[in-house]
Amino acid sequence: MTQRKFVVEIEGLGIPIHQVAQILRAEGIECQYEGYTHGHHDYWKVVTDASVYNGWELVSPPLQGEEGIAQVMKVADILDRNGAKVDRRCGLHVHVDAADLTGADLVCIVRRYAQFEHQIDAFMPATRRGNSNFYCGSLQHFCHPASNDLTPRAVVLHYDFNHNNRHFKVNLHSYIRHGTVEYRQHQGTRNGVKIATWIRFCLGFTEQSKWIVREAAARARVEQVPVEYQERISVRVPVQIQATHNDSIYSQLREVPGWYDLNCNQQDILFRLAAHGSATVDDLRDCSNNRTGGGSLRVWTVVSYISDIRRITGLAIKKERASGRFYLAVPFTGPGQCHSTTRTEYQYETRYETRTRYETRTIPGEPLPEDTLFAGIPAEVASFYEERAQEFVDRV
Repeated sequence: MTQRKFVVEIEGLGIPIHQVAQILRAEGIECQYEGYTHGHHDYWKVVTDASVYNGWELVSPPLQGEEGIAQVMKVADILDRNGAKVDRRCGLHVHVDAADLTGADLVCIVRRYAQFEHQIDAFMPATRRGNSNFYCGSLQHFCHPASNDLTPRAVVLHYDFNHNNRHFKVNLHSYIRHGTVEYRQHQGTRNGVKIATWIRFCLGFTEQSKWIVREAAARARVEQVPVEYQERISVRVPVQIQATHNDSIYSQLREVPGWYDLNCNQQDILFRLAAHGSATVDDLRDCSNNRTGGGSLRVWTVVSYISDIRRITGLAIKKERASGRFYLAVPFTGPGQCHSTTRTEYQYETRYETRTRYETRTIPGEPLPEDTLFAGIPAEVASFYEERAQEFVDRV
């Protein structure tokens, strides 16, 4: 039998809550009454329970192996002999130590329990089947898969279990608080054999889920797989820029202080004013099209450039109020001939290139044996529950 630790919680009534600890101590079982608490100790404790308002919950210390199960059966016998009762409100919960379980193990436990839930319901009373009990809800709505790469805590948050609601047949939120997986579906009982059998089932179910994950990983192989993708890049490309100039005026402008500090649009605006005497804002907006190869400048950009030309060159550029035309206070003159000049500038273009990267992928190996509810669980446990399921069928 596995040596995985477990904690059992037995809900009951029929014995006053303050007498439960006294009765167990009288039989050699160390036990304390502690009211409402979630702490775990090396002794049994009696606490209140919200689901059984006039009853109690008896919580074991962490136990292990057949020796631990024997102690649970002894406690159940003591309770039974001293008048303990149960009703449909009572449950039997088993916490299984999850310290060595991975996120993939928790995913496997939830997936398998959801897969076999109808079979498990068959050997439970009607009050513990499906969604009939608020305190042990079905897992059918929570079997959406989580990644095997998640940490245990991330798996708990992935399933979310209705915003931290722990009242499901398998409670993973106990992992965050106690480091355990809690199995909550079993009905309340004071029968030691039933309690021991459910403990063995929960332990075996956990071990089998862990084995499935480990065995599947051992059989799988890891490969580097090439994957093509589109990458967006910026490319610097040459662009030929043409502009028309008047030799004489252009020669004069090149002598203007600050001419070479002007950008190409500002130079074109100044040349337009010098060559034509005056120009409207719309004229100046379009005068740089040949240079940039783009659309017209904005009005506020033209006005800003004129201010920059004044500041950089010291030239007086004025505006007629009536016509709104700009002109140079000191005109440039000259009969020079017009000619075109060409120069190369560089612009950036966005392109997409197909590239290849390598991703690590796990390729499943040889299939595992067909999974069943009682795989990895002792034969006597399987027989017990098969007989119990048949008893429920016979009662119908």
